[in-house]
Amino acid sequence: HRRSSSTQRRYDFAHITVYPDSHEVQANGEPLELTVTEFQVLLELVRHAQRVLTREQLIDRVWGVDFYGNDRVVDVYVGQVRRKLEQATGLPLIQTVRG
Repeated sequence: HRRSSSTQRRYDFAHITVYPDSHEVQANGEPLELTVTEFQVLLELVRHAQRVLTREQLIDRVWGVDFYGNDRVVDVYVGQVRRKLEQATGLPLIQTVRG
């Protein structure tokens, strides 16, 4: 039995709604298809909206502290999520901060 989207926990940011319990995302009220990892990246970004998250913070929260791969994997997934959100909303919702 699934809870309706109106009763489950959710995060709203701009034109995006993220439902962590059901792993669903809506952009402008329409379902947005994301991979499991893309969803986890977006969830962390939405949970910490208006804050800068470092690559290391995203790796720890999405891949876990035992991750030993290249930290540029974060760039790849953030880029994929950024493109999907921009396609769905027409807005640049994710910003990269250098330095």
